Amino acid sequence: MFIDDIYEIIFTLPYLEYSSLSVIKYNDQYLPTFVDKTIQSNSITSLHMDYDCDINSLLSVLSHTPQLHQECSVKFDRFQKFVKDIGSQIKIFWIQGYLPDDDDIEPDQWRMLIEKDLPQLEKILLRSSVTTDVSKINSVIDQLNSSFWIDHQWNIRLEIEPDESSYFVSSYISTRFDFDQKIQTMSNSTSNELLISNVDDLPWQQPMIEQLIPILSQMKFTRIYSCNSQLSLDNFIQLINLLPCLDSLKMDVVSEEQCNSLSVEDKEKFLSVSMLNTITKVVQKMNIELTEFLIKLCPHMTYFQVDSIKDDDDDDIEELVQFILLKRKTDIPHLQSLCLNLRNVNDELITILRNIMDSEKITASDYLIKSSGTFIILQWKLQ
Repeated sequence: MFIDDIYEIIFTLPYLEYSSLSVIKYNDQYLPTFVDKTIQSNSITSLHMDYDCDINSLLSVLSHTPQLHQECSVKFDRFQKFVKDIGSQIKIFWIQGYLPDDDDIEPDQWRMLIEKDLPQLEKILLRSSVTTDVSKINSVIDQLNSSFWIDHQWNIRLEIEPDESSYFVSSYISTRFDFDQKIQTMSNSTSNELLISNVDDLPWQQPMIEQLIPILSQMKFTRIYSCNSQLSLDNFIQLINLLPCLDSLKMDVVSEEQCNSLSVEDKEKFLSVSMLNTITKVVQKMNIELTEFLIKLCPHMTYFQVDSIKDDDDDDIEELVQFILLKRKTDIPHLQSLCLNLRNVNDELITILRNIMDSEKITASDYLIKSSGTFIILQWKLQ
């Protein structure tokens, strides 16, 4: 059976949305020609072509799938040729995944493709991976700092993980930190995000991490997310200190032992960083030690979100809210919104929160409590 026959069957299936075709032994007879130009599929939106294919054959397949918006398994050099042929028509460029290349694809390669072959581009969502290596990350940051990316005012995110790291470019408003848009606490301005994940498993020794921190400071990151990372507090404080544009912070874990192990010098640095940073949005996992640490670190916060990682007892939630209300009087006076992301939201819990506010002698006209899905939002009304 020739590949034309296979595609003819695929394209005549009226409800098919996803198709994957693999060819193990390949020769020219598998190149689709489609003599019958009237055959089209108006249902297929995702297509996986797992075989060698020249540009003409690829374009032939695409001409029969007008609703297609996701196509897989094209190496970068062939992808460039493909974009060169159709790029003048492209207004939305969306690549969220990995191209099967042996070599890393750096931002300059995407920049040249966009500048040369995508003159009508209006929206972009791009994800590309690179080796987790200090020199490689340095190169990526250096290229993303070029006027091309800055002038477009696209959102950029860099994720550093043990196996491989990724950079994202998006013209869409970033929602990485789940900041509650219903109460409009999140800025619509562009952002640069940094995610550091699983530091313990990174293929570097501690001196290598220390090399990375000043490299990261070359980019104006506005958000940072430390995920499952036992990043030492002195390194963490140093990183915050070198990122003066930070507005948002998300952190998963810090131990009481880490806090107590700070040297006198580190405590002085911590105090200085807490006074000078401009972080206003904070997200954390349910952990009282972490709450206390972040309140001390971010005295200017206006939005505080706590994410539950288990079915917390109402008493634990009550204790946490009481603690945050106490600190609002002394350490975080600018706090306007407290958001609890819980596994179990019910009317009883909302009643408990209202009782806490009453016990603090906060009148009902001065605050608002509402729930949405897994979120309970406590918002103080502006005076």
